Amino acid sequence: MLTNYTVFGIIDGKAEVIDRCVTSMAANNLVKECKELYPDFESLGYIKSNIYKTIITIKKRFKK
Repeated sequence: MLTNYTVFGIIDGKAEVIDRCVTSMAANNLVKECKELYPDFESLGYIKSNIYKTIITIKKRFKK
C-alpha cells in the first residue's frame, strides 16, 4: 500500500493540485509555504489517499 498526500488550493471555486507528498508533515509544511507563495487561493489543504494496486499500461507505437 502506498500513502499519498495531495496538496491542493481552491481558486474561483475550483481545486487545483499543487503537489504530492509522501508524509503528512511534508504536506503540512507545503500548505504553510503555499499560503505565502499563492495568496490568490481562497483556501489550501491536503487529502490523504491510499493506493492499493496500480496498473500501468505502456502502449507501443509501431512505424510502418
